[in-house]
Amino acid sequence: LVHGKSIIDSVFLDSGTLMAYQVLIHQIKRQWEKRDEDSVHLDYVRRCKRVRKRRFES
Repeated sequence: LVHGKSIIDSVFLDSGTLMAYQVLIHQIKRQWEKRDEDSVHLDYVRRCKRVRKRRFES
């Protein structure tokens, strides 16, 4: 555990590496947020279609 921590510490002590990691993490977060938005939108569209179908059938 201590060994793993020391590796992480040495990586984050290098500010250039830290910046690269922050950028990478930021991009990943943005991608996940976008994916979440897309899936929510698809969910909404599907639900609307389902409701319309039900109205036509009844």
